[in-house]
Formats: sequence, structure tokens, C-alpha cells
Amino acid sequence: MSRPGQLTRKIERIEQIRGRLFELFEYNPETGDFTRKVTVAHNAMKGFIAGCPAKNGYLRIRISGKYYYNHRLAWLYQFGEWPAGDVDHINGIRDDNCLSNLRCVSRSENLQNRSAKGAAKSGLMGAYFDKNTGRWYSKAQCIETGRQIGLGHYDTKEDAHEAYRAWKRENHTFQPELRQ
Repeated sequence: MSRPGQLTRKIERIEQIRGRLFELFEYNPETGDFTRKVTVAHNAMKGFIAGCPAKNGYLRIRISGKYYYNHRLAWLYQFGEWPAGDVDHINGIRDDNCLSNLRCVSRSENLQNRSAKGAAKSGLMGAYFDKNTGRWYSKAQCIETGRQIGLGHYDTKEDAHEAYRAWKRENHTFQPELRQ
């Protein structure tokens, strides 16, 4: 739990970041780009688009010695407040920071947007091979409880995946379709 002094310092830090953000950058909500207003180094010159990709694919900018994700800075720039939850990229493209592609969501809502990349060895979300039965099975994770839910065995990985998609449409009401 935060103490009143910690909350005050956090608010002051956000205001400091916001001040530096407006001082150093111009945000274009149509393109999602931050353009430098001033030159701060030979590789960070006025007029250059700011942001370098992090290992996770999101763009980030360094302000006062600390890195911040561009999508969170875009939210701060446009709405004047640090996002209360996660900032979701609606189209799933992590470096597309157009304002129309961003929305503030809860963590559980954001977790509903996982893509199939690395989700299962089959390459299809919710489809797994059972070596014991020689059949494909489907499972999903309940966002509220975190528990795995078995969705049955199937003859093909596509059928197992379709069972997962049907479950997702019914249970993940925030964004029921998958990005594949």
C-alpha cells in the first residue's frame, strides 16, 4: 500500500516527465511518432523521430536518464495523465502508436489479446498434442482464476484450435477474435 508521501512523489515524478516530454518532443496522433523539438546529442537531433525498439518490440524513449514506452508517453501527452492500466495496441502491432490504435485497459483485458506466437508448439492457440492418446486436445486459461480449463480431445489441431476460438468468443468478451 502506498503512503501519502510516496503518492505525492509519484505524482511529482509524472508531472516532471510530462514537462520534459512537452519540452523535448512533439507527438503526432495520426502517425504515432514523437519528433524531437531540440537536439540533445549527435544521434538525437531536432526534427528526428524519437524512439528505439526494445527487445519486446515496443518503442521506447529516454527521458531524464530513464526509458519509457512510447505508447504510455503518447497517452500522457494526449490526456495529461499517466495511464491507470495497460495501454493496449488494438491491432497488435507493438510499434504502431497512433492514438486511434491505443486504449487503456485492465491487465486481464490485455491478456485476452495474446497472439499465437509461442503459445503452443502447434502454432495454433489452444491446440496441444497428447502423446498418451495420440490426439490433439484443447485448453484455455480462465482470466479470473488463472486455472487451466480442458476443452476436450480432437482428431486435428485445427479442430482443437477451433474449440479454443469458440471458448474465447464466449468467455473473452473484451476482444474475442484472435490475431493470426
